[in-house]
Amino acid sequence: MLLSVQGVVEKGLGFHSRLHIPGREEIDSAPDDWPLRFASGSLNIFVPTLPREVSGRQGFKALDKGKFPAAFTIPQHAIGNNSLRKKFFKPRRGTGQAWRAVLSAHTGTQNVWIFRRIGSHMRDHLELISPLILREQLRLMDGDRVKLTMVDNFDLAHR
Repeated sequence: MLLSVQGVVEKGLGFHSRLHIPGREEIDSAPDDWPLRFASGSLNIFVPTLPREVSGRQGFKALDKGKFPAAFTIPQHAIGNNSLRKKFFKPRRGTGQAWRAVLSAHTGTQNVWIFRRIGSHMRDHLELISPLILREQLRLMDGDRVKLTMVDNFDLAHR
């Protein structure tokens, strides 16, 4: 089952721009459709009404438990400037998880990656990464409503 949510574009905290998400040539296990490089930062989507699959107190933290298996995971040490460190009792903390998704806005659609680090505090927000600056590409502003749909394969996403 894939996840689909309605959300609102929001300004982030600015910390994601400090992270370095490795591109396809920097990490051996990257899937073929993983970009060569990513634009700095992320697009933050606030989801005011969580779908039942992630509802409750945990919210999107439920993704850390494998409810929707990630298409790709990145070891904590491979993410540059990653402040979420492993702990003895949380060995997966800081591991990057990525899911393919299609972002639909009033100006068009764009393939994106939902990116979440295990242990992130964000319960009702999703961070999107792309090789493109999504705000510019889709002319998005804070407060714009968008739809985000997880997909298994980008080739099938727009059919």
